[in-house]
This record gives sequence, C-alpha cells and structure tokens, in this order.
Amino acid sequence: GSRFYFLTGIGARLELALLNADLLPVHREVRLSVRDRIDHVVGRIGIECKVAGDPDSVRRQMERYADHDRIEALVLVTTRSRHAELQGYVLSARGRAVPVAVVYLGGQAL
Repeated sequence: GSRFYFLTGIGARLELALLNADLLPVHREVRLSVRDRIDHVVGRIGIECKVAGDPDSVRRQMERYADHDRIEALVLVTTRSRHAELQGYVLSARGRAVPVAVVYLGGQAL
C-alpha cells in the first residue's frame, strides 16, 4: 500500500541527493546475502530507509548488515523518532562493532 510508495519516495529522493553529491557510485537494493538486502551502498557505507518498525527489529536488521565485511558503517534514514535510540554502534553476531548514524526526517520525506 501507501507505505511502500512512501518508502520508494524516500529511497528515490535519497538516491537523487547522493547522485547529485557526485562523491562515490551509489548502488541501490544491494544484496548482502540471501536474507539481507540493504537499500543503498555508497563506498562501504550502507544506508537503510525506514518508515515503520519497532527499534528492536530495526536494530536486529542493522546487526545483520554489520555482519557483512562490505559494510563498515551504517546510516539509518527514518521518519520514526523512536529509531533515534539506534544512534551509536551495533554489534554483529561475529562481535564486529559498526557505527550507526541516524538521520531523523521528522515525519517528512526528503
């Protein structure tokens, strides 16, 4: 429904902003494993867009992403203020600490 289109809108606007920055190649919908597909990868930074989900389930998703050597840092772009608690680091199942930056959009799309 509408959540999918809203997420697509955030992802599309984010991708456009990253492309306009002209820093590094932007890769969309990157398959990290059979289970894990992250919204964007720029260099070795994984970027995930969220408009829903409780912080615990989003943290578990970030921890799975942190398990992949391709990812050295994570950025969570979100419309949910509760996701701000994820700022800092996540620890992967292998014990790998990966920094997480949270970008709160305040309920607004990019």
